[in-house]
Amino acid sequence: INRYFFQWFESSDNVLFVPASGASTGNTYDPPVLTSQMFYKRSVTSGTTLAAATCLPEETDVFTVVVHAKPVATLDAPPQVCQGQTFILDFEFSNGQAPYFFDYFDGTNTTSLIGSESRPVPISNYNATKTFTLTHLRDFYGCEPVSYPPPVTPIMINMDATFSIAPAEAKCSGGIFTFSYIRYPKVEYVWSFNDGTTDLIIPEILGTTPIPSSFEHPFTSVNVSGNTKYPVTLKARSTETGINCENQSLPQNVTISPNIFINLVANKDEICSGETVTYINSTLAANANHRWFYRTQGGDPNEVLGERNFSSASTQPFVYTNTSPAVVTYELVYQVDNGSCKDEIVLPVIVHRGITAGVDTTSVTKYIGGNAFANVINTSVPQDPIDFRYEWQFDAGSIPSTFNGITPPQIKYTSIGEKLITLTVTNTVAEARGLMCGSDASLTIYILLPELQAAFKYMPQAACFPTNIMITENKGTGDLFEWKLRKVNDARPLLISNDSLPTFKVASPGVYVIEFKTTNSITGQFKQADNSATPIEIFDVPFASFEARPPTLFVPDEKLIITNRSSDANQYDWDSGAGETSMLAEPTFLYSNAGKYTVVLVAGFNHGPKDFDGDGIIDGDLICYDTAQQVITAKDGGLTRIPNAFTPNTNGPTGGIPGGGSFNDVFIPITKGVEEFEMTIFDRWGNLIFQSKDKNVGWDGYDRNGVLMPAGVYVYKLTLRLSNDQRTTQIGDVTLIR
Repeated sequence: INRYFFQWFESSDNVLFVPASGASTGNTYDPPVLTSQMFYKRSVTSGTTLAAATCLPEETDVFTVVVHAKPVATLDAPPQVCQGQTFILDFEFSNGQAPYFFDYFDGTNTTSLIGSESRPVPISNYNATKTFTLTHLRDFYGCEPVSYPPPVTPIMINMDATFSIAPAEAKCSGGIFTFSYIRYPKVEYVWSFNDGTTDLIIPEILGTTPIPSSFEHPFTSVNVSGNTKYPVTLKARSTETGINCENQSLPQNVTISPNIFINLVANKDEICSGETVTYINSTLAANANHRWFYRTQGGDPNEVLGERNFSSASTQPFVYTNTSPAVVTYELVYQVDNGSCKDEIVLPVIVHRGITAGVDTTSVTKYIGGNAFANVINTSVPQDPIDFRYEWQFDAGSIPSTFNGITPPQIKYTSIGEKLITLTVTNTVAEARGLMCGSDASLTIYILLPELQAAFKYMPQAACFPTNIMITENKGTGDLFEWKLRKVNDARPLLISNDSLPTFKVASPGVYVIEFKTTNSITGQFKQADNSATPIEIFDVPFASFEARPPTLFVPDEKLIITNRSSDANQYDWDSGAGETSMLAEPTFLYSNAGKYTVVLVAGFNHGPKDFDGDGIIDGDLICYDTAQQVITAKDGGLTRIPNAFTPNTNGPTGGIPGGGSFNDVFIPITKGVEEFEMTIFDRWGNLIFQSKDKNVGWDGYDRNGVLMPAGVYVYKLTLRLSNDQRTTQIGDVTLIR
């Protein structure tokens, strides 16, 4: 039996595999690892058993077996890809033998390709996120990999920049168009309108859901000869860090019809009522209709005033009036069209209130006593002191010569002749805004001289000195006057005046006469009058004077003693300053509270019934007064003075009232400012002899049984509460003398 022994060797004769003994001829053996060229060496021996057989020469056959490695593949792609862009799907192969035959699947289609170790596959116009999978691979020898690389999924970043415009047709200048598009997350959008406005940047949105969006944008054009097209584009750009994606849409045109260029200018925008505003018009591209009218601003929007229609541009004047009680603003409306577009302009004009000034009189008196009087009335329309100023001038010799206001006072003229009255009315609201809106009116009156006469009235007829004698009414009809003031029985004038209504300051008391002469300066005639039948009495005033003692006293029981030193007075009015009054010549006052008080004396002399104003009627008693005053001080607290001896009245008890008998016959302390009083008298053995709680009642020397006490020394105890609430106790002795 031939037995064979097989061994596998690499080219280095290293034994790789030895089969188990006893293998039969023709067995096939696969080495565990076939990674390179292998050599096979066969040794053959014969014999019954290998152990007992005689080894024969070894036979060796050498042949080459080539073993190919299985290929290894990788698949790579960028994690994110911009929409519509091209990226590389990168296939890498190793270990096998090129060319490589492979298939990949993109979720929809399978693609079969051939490549070398590096096989980039361009993916163009990437518009949706896909997953790419290597599904099959074999190399040149037909070897296939043990495993396949994981799929790759490049995330498409949506850069959709498509949009729509509504409306599609043309609009007039200023027309608004709506733009609609889809906003995707992590994308910023830039709108370019190419109309001279700044690009509109729309920021990214958060989240993962796209949002349909729209907005409006107006377009204007100054082209008056034809349509204007504005190419609008939308650019989308990624906001992802490190990703530079950008996509711009194709332009879409916005069409604007020929523009109407309104060029209308007013020569005024604020006027007075009744004035004209001229509108200078050089409007272009309006060849169909030109409509003009005005309306009240803020009023009925359908109001149409002063409407005009023309077929071409023209300059137009408008007159505006305002008779309302307030400032009115009108709106001039100019509407035009060119068959395709319409436009209008509204120009406001402020119209201030109008006025018509008017002057009249109700009466003009003749020239009497150097004066004539005119009652002037205002007939202006309107009469409003808030919005208008009324300025009057009344010509020479007038009092007042000017006046501001609606209704002037009665005008006094101090000269004769023709007088021109003028009124100027001004709108003050307009004036404050730099406009002169107003009206003027005038009236001529005549001041005439009546028949010559002299008479007058005056006051007072009787008065106390000092006083002034006033001429209250001059009835002289001349235009020149002479006044003299003298004392009765004295022909010499003390004062002279040529005024129409003089006032004489009297220098001393006395009886006075007024002499009056009026002259017509044209004819030289004159008239005279005087009041010698009723002369004026000017009485001297009394002299008020007093002395108040003490100037400082204690409340509440110390009296203020008054000594009246007035002269030439027969009546007196006193005020203590604390609310107490008196008409006595020399009153006394008590004060309850501390403080400073002004004692006032009004000393008067009654001259009996008199006619004060010279109207011939007795007006009452004429009393001439003088006033004097003195400040005194009332204080809280008090004082006490206690005698040390007294001599009782031996005729019997006196009741303790001082002054009932001889001097010093009652022992009583002198107190001031005391509100509570208690005095007790004890003999030397301590027996209570006398007690009084009245500060005006003292001890008359008798005991409570009416027995006169013997001479000697006695003890007193005095308890007081002063007006300042302070309490005091005094103990001492007093000597009773008999």
